[in-house]
Amino acid sequence: MEALVRMSRTIGERNRALLGAAHAVLALLDGPDADSGTAAEVGWAAAHRLPVVGWRSDLRLADHEAAPVNLQVEDFVLVSGGTMVTTLDEAVAALDALRAAGLASATS
Repeated sequence: MEALVRMSRTIGERNRALLGAAHAVLALLDGPDADSGTAAEVGWAAAHRLPVVGWRSDLRLADHEAAPVNLQVEDFVLVSGGTMVTTLDEAVAALDALRAAGLASATS
């Protein structure tokens, strides 16, 4: 049990370090609801002014017809300076636009 706790803390620390070193986040938001870990990463990124591209190709709606994903997750994506997209091509274009604007690096 103790080993699992240490492993979980190590994974969490590593994930936080990688987010801290990133210049942008690409968040896959498919499914009936966004994965809780992904939602947490989106919130962390927004709080740290790290732009998020939220990619939702799933046609199911979240809260209502104007909400493709949980409204708070979408809000964090948008206030981070990022955008919501529905295709991989749009995701790549959004990351390229962030890079061109100086908000993300070529390695994001």
